[in-house]
Amino acid sequence: MSDRSIIELVELPKVLVFPPRPRVKKHPSHQEFDLQLEADDPGTFRLIVRGSGELFESFSLVLLYQRAGLRGTPLLRVNGDHGYHTNPDGTRIECVPHMHMHTYGELLSAPADGHPEHAIPLPATINTPAQAWPIFREASHINDDPRMAKHLARVCGSYAVQLSLYEEDEEL
Repeated sequence: MSDRSIIELVELPKVLVFPPRPRVKKHPSHQEFDLQLEADDPGTFRLIVRGSGELFESFSLVLLYQRAGLRGTPLLRVNGDHGYHTNPDGTRIECVPHMHMHTYGELLSAPADGHPEHAIPLPATINTPAQAWPIFREASHINDDPRMAKHLARVCGSYAVQLSLYEEDEEL
């Protein structure tokens, strides 16, 4: 598989398959779910959505791909602003939402947490999974489905409500 093959997998049109499955939470304050994606490929695509109940800006949207002979691996990931951190290659991610896309070398050597080498900064106004969804959906070629809104809102939990109240206060 080449980098071009990975790009072709990301660019394949994908259709969300409802209902989502709740995922076992790695951290008690996180909400997670995943959805299978249908695509014209013998492998399996899944969308994983994770959000923190403590920090609304701490979230991930992940396009995962799996096929025979290749472990399940993230091809594309959008993360919220979860603070400064350093990628395994030494590059530093500032406090901004960002998008990662894997290369073939990273598929072979990526650590268990799946951090890729590079990240593309996204607008600082992306604070929740619901706000990141249109960017992620377009980049990963997933169909638009209005049912996603309620599932993304659940991941945001009460913090999405608090954010909307804060934004209303700012307008006053």
